[in-house]
Amino acid sequence: MFFRLTVFSAILSLVSMLHAIDAEGHRAANVYDWPPAFEALFGNPVIKKRRGLIFKQSAMVYGAGRYNAYDGMLRGTQPSGVVVFSAAKLSAERLNELAAEALARRFYQLVLHSDRRTRYEDLMQMGELLPMEKERFVAIATKRLAGELIGVPEEDAWWNVRMGSPEMACSRYQLVIINLHYDEGGRKVKLNHGHFCFGLREIGGDAEQDLVFDFRAPWDLDRRPKITEAVNLHKKLRLMSDTQNLYDWLYTQTEYRNCWVNLWFLPATQSQATLLRSFNERGVQHAAGSFRPFRKNCASLGSLFFARLQPFTADSLLRRGPSIDFPVGVANRVKEPYETLPFYRVENMTHVNGREPTAKSEIHRAQPSRASSRVFRDLQKVPGAN
Repeated sequence: MFFRLTVFSAILSLVSMLHAIDAEGHRAANVYDWPPAFEALFGNPVIKKRRGLIFKQSAMVYGAGRYNAYDGMLRGTQPSGVVVFSAAKLSAERLNELAAEALARRFYQLVLHSDRRTRYEDLMQMGELLPMEKERFVAIATKRLAGELIGVPEEDAWWNVRMGSPEMACSRYQLVIINLHYDEGGRKVKLNHGHFCFGLREIGGDAEQDLVFDFRAPWDLDRRPKITEAVNLHKKLRLMSDTQNLYDWLYTQTEYRNCWVNLWFLPATQSQATLLRSFNERGVQHAAGSFRPFRKNCASLGSLFFARLQPFTADSLLRRGPSIDFPVGVANRVKEPYETLPFYRVENMTHVNGREPTAKSEIHRAQPSRASSRVFRDLQKVPGAN
């Protein structure tokens, strides 16, 4: 009993010490390049040094908030801080380095660890667009908090994007939000039906380098799926990401698959473009498991991918509960922050060009060439997008 009381008293004393903010501490925002995501989770924590009982140096973070993919960052109600313990005298640089490492590890634990993913994210096996293991994140965060660049373009880009580092829209690239609809002979299209994906386009168009990041369960037959096949009762359809040349993809949808395509052009940052190009260059096809028509479809996976192009502090694109992920609904949520956006519809030409529509997912190269194809030339004429 005496031992338990002694331990309990020691814990109370430690908690009291950690929450005592005094004149000897200094604030994180005064010594670090303090990003919005860390501000949202930790506030502006005080950093203090305490004499350790052993020579080994260590640091402890207290008072952090919480995070989940639905609600974003939730600020803690208690004062936050970092206490660095050392029996030896520390330089200011070493003190700040130890505190930065502790803050980075705590951020990883509360935000990036696989245990922090929602069931929705786990269902689609969704992590970050750049693989972010704990030690990699700590190394990146420690340097960036000290105001240094990593020197690896995709790592610096990931930090800028996800930490919410201030960055203007670049003059070279734009994001393209895409809804695709099957053309049923002029009949009214139900707005929630269709398909969702997004692209990365160089302003003015780059026929060879512009990309579409598509999300679908590939279909290998010319005919459209039967009802039992469409709802994947037999679990043969596997949802995945697929990156294609933007003009090959648009050409295929409108010249072979009897679809028309709605496009909205959004501003992009250089870091978003770098992150997407890095993802493409790694040749990744994200495997999300068995397709489901309502909550594990193109809009489900597409919204998660697009969310990885936003800061942790941004309003979430995700919805809780047993809702249905509609392609048009996801596109509308992405467009919501913007008052007006350049828009263009690529018309269906399948029957006009004498083809029978196919449902096959196979992508055809744009003709007569990518740069001279109808879809490339049409996009070059969109007001406000070039």
